[in-house]
Amino acid sequence: MLAVGALLVVGSFSFAVGHHFSDQGSAEAQDAPAGVAPPVSDSVTPVSGATPDRSQPNWYVPYLNRDRDLPKFSGSINGILVGDSARSATGPSACATTPSVLVGDQSATVLSTSVLAIGQESLQGVKASSDVVATLCAGQVIEVQQHFDALAGTTGVNPGGGAVTITRNSGGAGTDLQAPVGRWMSGTVGGHPAAVLAPVIDTVGTSAVVVVSKSGSTTDLTLLQGAGVTAQFLVALGDEHYQ
Repeated sequence: MLAVGALLVVGSFSFAVGHHFSDQGSAEAQDAPAGVAPPVSDSVTPVSGATPDRSQPNWYVPYLNRDRDLPKFSGSINGILVGDSARSATGPSACATTPSVLVGDQSATVLSTSVLAIGQESLQGVKASSDVVATLCAGQVIEVQQHFDALAGTTGVNPGGGAVTITRNSGGAGTDLQAPVGRWMSGTVGGHPAAVLAPVIDTVGTSAVVVVSKSGSTTDLTLLQGAGVTAQFLVALGDEHYQ
């Protein structure tokens, strides 16, 4: 298991995984306190050097506003492309023919022999919330994706729970997730180089881990993308996947 201290800050990902991972606008529902809170203007940003008052409703909104307005990084983190630089064809979009999709039990046979299979039985702190979706090109699995609930009460998960999507593809070079440079870190997951994206603050905003693993001339990419979870939670999840 990778120690949290192994993540190195380098400053301050291409998959569209789901609407619940947006950092834009005001607040995500899972992070909002119970009851009706007064609205916070989308132009309010944190006072420099101030400590956030987490007892106040919507205390995190100014931090989301500031993150939204910061320039988004495009380049390489630990040898992995992130941001606009990663928009080249990867996964299903790289298939020269029309890819086919198998869902749930339909995918069991092909995934039983695929290196891209997600070993969900080894993952702690999450529970599958969707069927596995496998994308094939010319009969070969080129991408696998599944959604999970991150369980409340687990270290690194928002008190109200969170969500994680795991995507694995063949030949991927990175992810076009958009985030300021200050949220990106370099790390190692399961012995492989990784680019790690921290949430905006605490467990608020998108977090992610992008891992590139190589076997001979073959490169596989794994993206763990979360909402309501810390980057350290995703790193631990990635380590469990590669065990």
